[in-house]
Amino acid sequence: MSTPGAIVIVGCGGAAGDDAAGLAVIARLRAEGGLPPGVRLHAVTSGEQLLDLLDDAAALIVVDAVASGAPPGTLHRLRWPSARLDGLRPGSTHQLGPAAALALADALGMLPPEVVALGVELDRATPAAGLGEAVAGALPALADAVRAEARRLAHATTGA
Repeated sequence: MSTPGAIVIVGCGGAAGDDAAGLAVIARLRAEGGLPPGVRLHAVTSGEQLLDLLDDAAALIVVDAVASGAPPGTLHRLRWPSARLDGLRPGSTHQLGPAAALALADALGMLPPEVVALGVELDRATPAAGLGEAVAGALPALADAVRAEARRLAHATTGA
């Protein structure tokens, strides 16, 4: 559970391939720091897990791989609500993807006032492969974008 008024950053993804980009960014942020005080970092593999992290959040940043047809490694920034969020990693017949989880949370009145999705265009989502070169190369810039977004949201929610 998050601290009341916290900025919650959730990296979504699978264990392998470019789909692991959101999880890799969370690992990078944990190792490097540079986030405002009170930010909570979480790594999830399903939208159901994302739903469990929304209590008392002032803002939410979702970090994930994106499949929009842009060149691999392209960074994306989307604000809720946006039809383009459908490009986030899809779910399966057994679990919700991040976009479906956000839509459900919105319908249930669970979303915080500020929701931003930051992602990197994937090249491949094959389970046997590691991160592709384009996605791996974009991760430092994506982590920097997450830090900048967290600072912006911290200022917007606290005025500090």
